[in-house]
Amino acid sequence: MTVDLLFNEEGGLLSCRRNENSKRMAADFLSQYETQSPRRSDIYSNAKLLFILLVILIMFWLWHSQEDQVDQYQMMSNDTLQSKYEHN
Repeated sequence: MTVDLLFNEEGGLLSCRRNENSKRMAADFLSQYETQSPRRSDIYSNAKLLFILLVILIMFWLWHSQEDQVDQYQMMSNDTLQSKYEHN
């Protein structure tokens, strides 16, 4: 970012309309950006939320995999029963 300001080596920054406009434009531009770093409480809140989501995903995955195992077990049981009846 470049800011045009009128400056005097002996007197420093001059008080004039051009400098006031330049300072205002620079301040407006910079105000668009967040200058503070995130608070620790925000970071911990986000970490807690991510942990909870991870636990929920793991629980869902375990439940779904158990459901698949039950389905496979039932299919194997049905096949075993059918084969017993077919031999008799």
